[in-house]
Amino acid sequence: WRKQHRPHIDAVLFITTRHIRNVSMGEFENIKTSKQKDILTGVAGRIGAICLKDHFVAAVTDNGNFRGVTSAARQLSILMGSVEDGQGPPGNEFVRGSDGSTGCKYEDGYLMGKPNGKNKKTLSSCSAHSFIMGLRQHGPGCYDSTPPRELSDSEILE
Repeated sequence: WRKQHRPHIDAVLFITTRHIRNVSMGEFENIKTSKQKDILTGVAGRIGAICLKDHFVAAVTDNGNFRGVTSAARQLSILMGSVEDGQGPPGNEFVRGSDGSTGCKYEDGYLMGKPNGKNKKTLSSCSAHSFIMGLRQHGPGCYDSTPPRELSDSEILE
C-alpha cells in the first residue's frame, strides 16, 4: 500500500538554531568583514522550485523565539516563484511567464521588499502573482489538495 500511496512533498523547510553559512564566500573575505557577512538567516533551493525534487528545500535559522518566521516566509516565497520586490523576471527556466516584481517597489516594505518595512507581514500584489505563475507551471499535481479516497477494509487488508 505504501509503495502505491507515497506521500507527496511540495516543499521541505529545515529550521535550525545553528548559523547557516554562505560557503561560497571565502574564509579570508569573511575575516576582513566586521559583520560576518557569510552568516545567513535563510536560503532557498531555487526560485520557483516548489514541487521540484532536489530543489524544493529551504533552510532557516531560528533562535527558538520565532525570529525566523519572516525568513521562513521569504524562503518559501522564493520556492513558490517570487523574487524581491522591484526585481525583474527570474527567467523562463525558473518561472515561465513571470513578470517578476518590477511593478512593486522594494521601499514599500512588503515581505519580499525592504526588511522591517511597514507592510512586512503582507505579500505585495507582485509576489501573489508570482505564486500563481510558480504553481501553475508545475500543474495540478503540485497544488491539488484533493484528499485521497478512503480505502475499504478489504483494500487495506490486501
